[in-house]
Amino acid sequence: MAGGATPTARRTEHGKGENTDVRLFSRAEAERQIHDEVHELLPKIEVIAREVKATKRQARRMQAEALLLARIRTLAGELINQNLHHYAVTLAVGYLRKKHKGIRIYRKDVHARQTGGADDPDIRGHIDGQPDVCAEVTAHLKPQGYVDTRIRDTLLKLKRIQNCQRYYFITTSVMRQRADTKLRKMKCRIKVVLLDTGFDAIVGQDAKKEDA
Repeated sequence: MAGGATPTARRTEHGKGENTDVRLFSRAEAERQIHDEVHELLPKIEVIAREVKATKRQARRMQAEALLLARIRTLAGELINQNLHHYAVTLAVGYLRKKHKGIRIYRKDVHARQTGGADDPDIRGHIDGQPDVCAEVTAHLKPQGYVDTRIRDTLLKLKRIQNCQRYYFITTSVMRQRADTKLRKMKCRIKVVLLDTGFDAIVGQDAKKEDA
């Protein structure tokens, strides 16, 4: 559900009034947070970029450039990871709301900035009279190195979660191909969904949208 105001499901417990834990996840709030953090970060990176050009005149250029790279990673590395995950999670919530009419996805059930715990999915949705929807989300672009291991671990995590309709959301075609390969070996019912992020252009893949 999108919109300016954050929707709220009203519920009282033991006469204590509204339970603030039942606020629904808001796309509008996600868009504002990502926008604010990206536009706060960009000027800082531009300053560092100007300093990189100045290193051409330095005798110890390699060390100076390495220090600048370290500054960029310190400044932006975790923030970039968090916002890309937040973006992918927001798209995944939108997909689930279209796919499952009447689904309720509360803020407390969404790990927007980082992945959930061992038995806690990134997204959990509730549907009256049906099993919960449980989803994992990754914003990694290529299944290289530790990311390839993470795909396997994430699918195994979903496999362990019982009584759920399970989804694995990814952001590039090459990641979907790798997830599909691993899933066939596991023989487990998990729907792998390629989100329409535009990231395929970055890794040189033709975008292929998941059928609705």
